[in-house]
This record gives sequence, C-alpha cells and structure tokens, in this order.
Amino acid sequence: MNIILGGGISGLLLASLNKEESLILELQHEVGGLFATEEISGTNISIIPPIVSNPNFMEGLKYHEYNPRIISEKSKYLKDKICKECETFPLWLDFTGKKFWIDNFSEIISNLSKGVKIINEYPIIIKDKKIITNKGRSVIFDKIYNTISRKELLKLVGYNDPNLKSVSAFITILITKGEKEWDVYINGDTGIVFSHIIRKNIESDIFVNYIYSFFTSRLPDIKKVFSDLKRTHIFSRDEILAYRSHVIKDAILYGTPSIELDFIKNCGRLGLWKNISLEEAVDLVRKC
Repeated sequence: MNIILGGGISGLLLASLNKEESLILELQHEVGGLFATEEISGTNISIIPPIVSNPNFMEGLKYHEYNPRIISEKSKYLKDKICKECETFPLWLDFTGKKFWIDNFSEIISNLSKGVKIINEYPIIIKDKKIITNKGRSVIFDKIYNTISRKELLKLVGYNDPNLKSVSAFITILITKGEKEWDVYINGDTGIVFSHIIRKNIESDIFVNYIYSFFTSRLPDIKKVFSDLKRTHIFSRDEILAYRSHVIKDAILYGTPSIELDFIKNCGRLGLWKNISLEEAVDLVRKC
C-alpha cells in the first residue's frame, strides 16, 4: 500500500493515477487543499485565487483571462516587508503578463476524488514501515508519497532540517459591493499589515477580495486588517458583505533541503520545498 500524505491537488492527482494501491491521509474534512472551496454569502469561493499562467496543464479546466489593473504603493519596501531572506517571490505573487482564472476547480477536485481512498486522519508516528494516526489507526505502507510540509514530516520521524524555512500567510476573504479602479492592490508599507489584495467580480456589483498578510511568528489580528483597510481608504464597513479568514502555514518557502529519506518520496510544492507554480507542481507530480 502506498500512503499519500495530503489531499490537495498534488495528493489527489497522485492517488488518481494508482487508485487501487493508494490511500490518502488528509487532516481536513474537505479535500483540495488551498483550492478547496467554501460557501461565503451564498457563493462557493476558493480559499486562494485560482490564477495560473498556463491554463492547459490539466484536462477539463474552464477558465477566463485575468488581466488585472494593478496599483502598487511603496513597492521598494515589499520584499523586506514579506521576506527579507527570500531571493525571489513565488510566481503566484506575480500578476504581470497574461493570467487565467480557473472557474471550475471544485469540479476538477470532485473528479479527482472519485474512487480515491481517503481517511481524515494524520500521522503522529512513522516507524518500521508503519504509520500510527491521530485516531489510533495503524497502517502498513510500502512507500510514502509526501505532499504535506516536508519540515513537519521530518519531525515525525525524528529529524530536524534547519535549512527548511518559510513565511506563513493570513488570508482574509472579503465579499464586497462596489467597483474599484484596480484589481490587484500591492502595498509595501511596513505599517500596513497586509501587502496584497486580489479582486474579482463574481456577480453584477459583487466582488471577492483576497487579502494577504504575511508573517513568520505573530499571527496578524483581523481587527488590524480591517483597521488598515479603513485607514488606507480601500474598503469602508458599508462595502463589506461577508468575510472569512484562513492561515496558510509555509506559504512562501526558502532554504534548500538537506535530508532525504529513502522510504519517502517528496512531491508537490511542500514536499519538494520549492516555490513552484501550480502548473509546475502538477507536471512534477506526474513524474513523481
């Protein structure tokens, strides 16, 4: 039995390629990882904006061009604000050039999930070809395919790789009414908690807005996010119809892995510990 850790796009694709011999362990009750959807104000919204540069990396994708109007303030401070040690930002923070917004990721996730064996548990012990889950289940494995945080997985088997470093993201999703003069707003001011807002129309005068606040230790305060939105005149309280928030650990990765284990095959962005695009991750999973 091959055990796949993580039920995001990478894990689901791995399992779909070998359904009979694969079992996914996924902590969350919803599969899809960052591209899972939730209902906000009557609309199914992806946890992060499903923006890609190449819309042909998977079959069955429906999409439209996303050519955002970009406003950037104090951009020369942006790198220090988000990640001083990073050499570059990941591609999903680059909104220049031709982009595409995937419209049917929930359908793709549903199709990938069909016939795939998934249990909503996560490993707490990995030893002697056996995984013990948080619910006491014992699973014998031939090989582990890992798509979750490589750093966290190594801790389970008694290793610490000091080279694996990351920045987390606090994402606030706002449903708002009213048009703006921009679709992507970027702010490098260190006195403002958020750095990016990605915006898209979902119906008539209603918009979804993804607000990114990056951090390494202290979790940003949602009250501070709203306060800074008001202070910068981005949104008023009257414009906001609903909101949700999520924490994404290991959003931006840096550092080169130094530990390899022969019974673990690392796949996907978190497994490889590389800031690769979704398209690149899918391509590499097919070769994993």
